[in-house]
Amino acid sequence: MENVKLSEALSELDKEFDKSTLDWLIGMYDGKSGGFYYSQSSIDTDRFEPDIESTTQAISIIAKLGLCDTDASGRHYGMPEWFVNGAYEFLSSRQDEADGYFYDPVYRLTANKAKKERNTASVINCFDGYIYKKPLYPTPMERLKDNVTKKTSADADLKMYSDKESFIAWLEETVAKRGDSYCWGSDLSSARAMITAAGLLPVAVDWLKKRQNKENGTWEKDFNMTAVNGVLKISGFFNKDTEDFPNYGIYAKNVIEFTKTFSPGSAAHNWNPMGSLRVILGNLRVAPSEQIKALLEDGIADMIINTTAKMREFRQPDHGFGYGRRGSSRISNEVEVSLGLPEGDVNALALMSLIYNEAYELSGNNPSCVWKQYKDYFFEKLWDKRKKFINDKRG
Repeated sequence: MENVKLSEALSELDKEFDKSTLDWLIGMYDGKSGGFYYSQSSIDTDRFEPDIESTTQAISIIAKLGLCDTDASGRHYGMPEWFVNGAYEFLSSRQDEADGYFYDPVYRLTANKAKKERNTASVINCFDGYIYKKPLYPTPMERLKDNVTKKTSADADLKMYSDKESFIAWLEETVAKRGDSYCWGSDLSSARAMITAAGLLPVAVDWLKKRQNKENGTWEKDFNMTAVNGVLKISGFFNKDTEDFPNYGIYAKNVIEFTKTFSPGSAAHNWNPMGSLRVILGNLRVAPSEQIKALLEDGIADMIINTTAKMREFRQPDHGFGYGRRGSSRISNEVEVSLGLPEGDVNALALMSLIYNEAYELSGNNPSCVWKQYKDYFFEKLWDKRKKFINDKRG
């Protein structure tokens, strides 16, 4: 029997992705570089440029909201060759041959370790998952694997991965320095590809299991927004290659109840409850018990309804979504990315597209591909911005 409440919840979610928001995303595209800006104030201010994260997130949005096709294996196709090549040129130009990391030129001097690892992971995920191309130079992960094989760690950035003791010392230092599980979990999440490359993933998983609060399924004393945010960052360490998220039934019950009354302070906070639950359930090696299945069947529709209602609070006058209720975020990973005006930003729209995708996944329904009808229109508008610069290169 059809779950009418769930169908209505998904229908309301679809309405949040109207054509005006698609037009907003078109406005973030930079035809000259082939990349995307973070926000309108980033376009209007000389010290900002199109950036790595906004470009990889825009490509993810294109895939998640139906602007390209997906085959039975999950492989994406149908983005125009000129668009894919432009994005690849843009992202590849930001890889440093010396260390393999990807840097935004405008942020290079101010980028912290988490920023460069996050940028690099986002490019690799984009290459592997959406445009199917390879980096020009060996990545830091590949170099780390080579270092592990050779038993060397000359690079200062790799020393924390050189042995189990050094790695655990870094984990403990990070917790002491960063405080709550969202902050230190974010650092761990940014480094997960490097941790895996170093062969230290089992160490991280064991360390996390010992630290978890088994009473609420998080890494905090109380179940609150910080705890949920921390789980979102940490949950990726538990997957089919490691083991199931510990005490996931307790967490599922708590997080569904939490979304009935939560007040997210950012677009990320709005996504994190649903995102964390989707990651945990999607990575289980054994199917949930009948008790947990019943809990999910009763709770997912409410979770979608409540999360959709909160999405509307982040809608901005320019028809984009802002990272905050008042507009774009001025700072991302400790670098300035915009003026923080009442405006949408690509990061926030990427988070909303994740809510859309994961709501459908948790509900057991195929995504509606909400922007599919606009595919030709979208790429024609982008081509109008790009063709002049391609013709100039050829000329």
